[in-house]
Amino acid sequence: GYYYKNPQFLQINGKARVSKRMDLDTVQIWCDTLYYEGDSVKRNRKLNAVSHVNLYKNDVQAVCDTLCYMIDDSSVSLFKNPTLWSAQNQLTADSIYIFLKQGFIDNIVLKQNGFKQIAQMVQDVLKEAGITSVNVYDADKNIAAPNNCSGPSSSTELVWCRR
Repeated sequence: GYYYKNPQFLQINGKARVSKRMDLDTVQIWCDTLYYEGDSVKRNRKLNAVSHVNLYKNDVQAVCDTLCYMIDDSSVSLFKNPTLWSAQNQLTADSIYIFLKQGFIDNIVLKQNGFKQIAQMVQDVLKEAGITSVNVYDADKNIAAPNNCSGPSSSTELVWCRR
């Protein structure tokens, strides 16, 4: 790997692993290549995991090809065939954006072509996570109720929030 102190940059190649303690749990990320860059003074820190990415936490697991964790705003983006599991449920999309608040999932955005047909199934996952508000948007950013989302769509986005 490589480390450059100024600006702060770290690269780890070959079965990289990083762990972060969150309350009583630990988030672990495994991947082929790990990049960290940022400046703690400017609050501009990010962690990128590339190729064969696995994320594990007690209540959620995920796989993807590329993960970007913006440390200072607590957001995690999963790209290239991401899959997210919680209990017995599985979510897939073209990209998944997870926003954390005090160590818990606060908001999730799933973006995928033809996504509307799974919107109702997603509500079961949300109940387990304590999320009560769900909005599905079509390509024109119009809100569609999840129970009215059975038709095909060229581009659909699902957003849900913990309230």
